[in-house]
Amino acid sequence: MIATIEQQATRLSRRDARQRMYEELILEGAEREFARVGFADTKVQDIARTSDVSLATVYKTFAGKGAIYDAVHGKRMTELIEFSTGSLGAIASPLDRLLAAVAKQVEYFADHPNYLRIHIRDGVSWATASGISGINRQTAVETWRAGIAMMTDGIEAAIDSGEMVAMRPELLTQLVIAALQIWLTDWIEAEVSIAPAIVAAELVEYLRRSFGQADPLSRRS
Repeated sequence: MIATIEQQATRLSRRDARQRMYEELILEGAEREFARVGFADTKVQDIARTSDVSLATVYKTFAGKGAIYDAVHGKRMTELIEFSTGSLGAIASPLDRLLAAVAKQVEYFADHPNYLRIHIRDGVSWATASGISGINRQTAVETWRAGIAMMTDGIEAAIDSGEMVAMRPELLTQLVIAALQIWLTDWIEAEVSIAPAIVAAELVEYLRRSFGQADPLSRRS
């Protein structure tokens, strides 16, 4: 019997749902493995075991370890940018908006500690987007640099409003991102014993004291 269009559509829908399920399982398992031993020492067999899927399923879903690593970075970086920039439009002060975004980045990484461990273990420099591995490294780098550019825009707005010290926005961006990485690395090395809200508050206070303008009425000449 020839399948109806509706039956074919149902089969395709189920197949797509199963494919998405496998992708999620594999990415979650791979993230744990990359966090545990790093990209270089991770084996696809270990990803399959941790993901509770067969090795054949892994290779049907992704071309290999590099493609999986790229997918982990692509998924998490996109989520990070969306999470840290959403719901900030109601904040009028450019500096407060910037610092709120930084606090949300702390929250995101605290909710995804294995992704943070990947960055630390593989020596990724957040300020320059260097050190990212994978077979399609440029895609991950471009996504990360898009986030850097958004932060630079926020810093330029804070400088123009007189709320941040008048320095080169690109340099300030690197300093802010480096501080974020330092605070979160310390949090991981302390075995996440400090509440993320405290980490965010400490970092925000440091950034405000270090780069905030005492006189918000002052402007760049």
